[in-house]
Amino acid sequence: MVSKLKLARGIAFALAAIALTACASGGGNGRAPRGPADEIRFDVLQPQQLNPGQCSLSLWAAGDQQPRFIMAAYDNPAQLVVRPNGRDRILPRTEFGGQRVSGIFEEQTFSDGRLTLSLDVTFDDARPMRDGAIVRRAIVRVRDDNGWETVIPVGGLAACAPR
Repeated sequence: MVSKLKLARGIAFALAAIALTACASGGGNGRAPRGPADEIRFDVLQPQQLNPGQCSLSLWAAGDQQPRFIMAAYDNPAQLVVRPNGRDRILPRTEFGGQRVSGIFEEQTFSDGRLTLSLDVTFDDARPMRDGAIVRRAIVRVRDDNGWETVIPVGGLAACAPR
């Protein structure tokens, strides 16, 4: 079981990664034309429960004052829980690849046919965590049914509940 101190430390590292990613992505005057995918707003999720033996990837996006918990991907069942524009959605996993760390694949795609989210995650091998892994870098690609795509930098951690 992950100690509260280690979990808090892991969350702090993930939040720092979000802040650094947000700073690095600023700048540029050239913006792509806005499309429907730009209009998707990810609202904060309620805390999620893990069943014994279940693994999840919790992701945070940078907010105005603090990071916001916006997505949870699960290994079993293989799905993503998200709340775009105030509506709870559960998207089944349609593709996966890369290494599996703490039950979570580095590359995953989730879709219900109307909304598609692809996750690309790099876990931090330099900071091991018992029953989990800290995300070093991650992005979410959001594609709507019109083909518009938006890229969102996120941070987070993977963890598995004890059996």
